[in-house]
Amino acid sequence: MSLSLLDLWTVRWELVSRVDTVLLCSLTAAFCYLWGRKSQRPLVVCGEKFGDFLQERCPALSEIFRPTPWCWGGRLQTVLCFLIKSRPHVEYRNERIRTADGGQISLDWEDNDGSAAYPQASTRPTVLILPGLTGNSRQSYVLHAVRQAAAHGYRCVVFNNRGFGGEELLTPLTFCAANTSDLELVIQHVKSLYPQAPVFGLGVSLGGMLLLNYLGRKGGQSGLVAGLTVSVPWDAFKSAQSMEAVLNWLLFNKHLTRGLCAAAQEDAGEGGGHRSRPQDSDSNPRRAASANLTSASRRRCLATPRAPSTTATPAPTGSSRRRPCPSCASMPPTTPSPRNTPSR
Repeated sequence: MSLSLLDLWTVRWELVSRVDTVLLCSLTAAFCYLWGRKSQRPLVVCGEKFGDFLQERCPALSEIFRPTPWCWGGRLQTVLCFLIKSRPHVEYRNERIRTADGGQISLDWEDNDGSAAYPQASTRPTVLILPGLTGNSRQSYVLHAVRQAAAHGYRCVVFNNRGFGGEELLTPLTFCAANTSDLELVIQHVKSLYPQAPVFGLGVSLGGMLLLNYLGRKGGQSGLVAGLTVSVPWDAFKSAQSMEAVLNWLLFNKHLTRGLCAAAQEDAGEGGGHRSRPQDSDSNPRRAASANLTSASRRRCLATPRAPSTTATPAPTGSSRRRPCPSCASMPPTTPSPRNTPSR
């Protein structure tokens, strides 16, 4: 029994007009559009000579990037990486160095003494890693970077900012991307330990901004043979404004704010006095956290000995009871900046 042409079109229309069919077609069309939009070649912005060098040494730059079909877009990839991540085991050797203003910086070393490519420690290349805003040597991306560098025979050292990496904040000065004095001290220290070994810099997010500022200021006198930055904004001000968008605020900004608040509260210590926290009504939680972090560090610059480790300058000894550091003992208490005060 044959169907007429009208009957065939009627059956076809009934199939096409079903809700599940419409939904499936819509999802397929959206997937094809996003896949085609995200599949692009990387944009390389540099001089001709350096561009030729990159094309020769990094052939992936000339290939079309195709994201994972079920995970395209930076937001989805960032969230998924946070939820599903591995932490390779790395054994660090900790070292603390002192700054001229009485602060201390924690360095975590992976010496890679078993390196077959570079058996001599004096000439083994060193990779200096700078984590992000609230990061330290225990972050997943840092651990993976250390493992990858060690697999190529390199030595690694992670630069933990003041007050991070399990160290107490001993001075009213914390850190920011515009102040490169601590990074300069760390590089000088690494070069003094291994003067014949080349040093590479790797900065992620805020660490990348710090590294770029340092390279821009020092130029050929930086002490580094190369630098690599990851996830660094082209324009820091526009990036900060973007973080205030509703979706980014919910996914990323609140997480960063919690990390800054945790650092401020850890610095204040249990029973060590007032625990600063950003005002709930402030429209910019990172700005409020920054103000409170600065305020907390000025009121509670605490010096507490840590577990034994290799130190470049001897750490404070004596009682483990918390005490104010000498550099800010005479400072009057400060209060968080008002809401209408611009952040710096």
